[in-house]
Amino acid sequence: MKVWAAERGARWLRLRVLGDGPVAGDVAVQAEDVTEEHAEQERMRREGAHFHALIERSAEGISIFDTQAKILYESPSNKRIHGYEAHEMEGKNLFDFCHPEDMARVMPRFEHLAEGPGVVETDIVRFRHKAGHFIYLEGTVLNATDDPRVGGLVNNFRDVTARLDAERELRRAK
Repeated sequence: MKVWAAERGARWLRLRVLGDGPVAGDVAVQAEDVTEEHAEQERMRREGAHFHALIERSAEGISIFDTQAKILYESPSNKRIHGYEAHEMEGKNLFDFCHPEDMARVMPRFEHLAEGPGVVETDIVRFRHKAGHFIYLEGTVLNATDDPRVGGLVNNFRDVTARLDAERELRRAK
């Protein structure tokens, strides 16, 4: 049995051609209108492309990691922030990039995040930039392990190094 999709005017049809009937060479054709199914698939494709473009151009970084801190996803915009390509980060442990002095504060917060879906934490941590220096990242992490489309902890973050440097300079000037 073969299945085809063909456009007929403004309709999409799925045709099934069934082999030889009682007379040699006889065939039966069954048509199913799949116009709505096709329209929904096209809508989902456009929506996916739209959200992909938003993530790529986001001013903020977006990461997804599991409850063991293994990095599952890095948005393309992250490279602009911390210098690493997505493939250099994915599969690594998030804490390998965290400043050692921040670990005592960060670990209990991460454990709280891993407790269950819906938990949210916001913090500022020092993160090792690809060039070797540390930058300050302010992030909000949501545990979305219960959502099969996400399946992890979602971190939205931004580089706040310049802001913190300016605040320190203002305090020194007083």
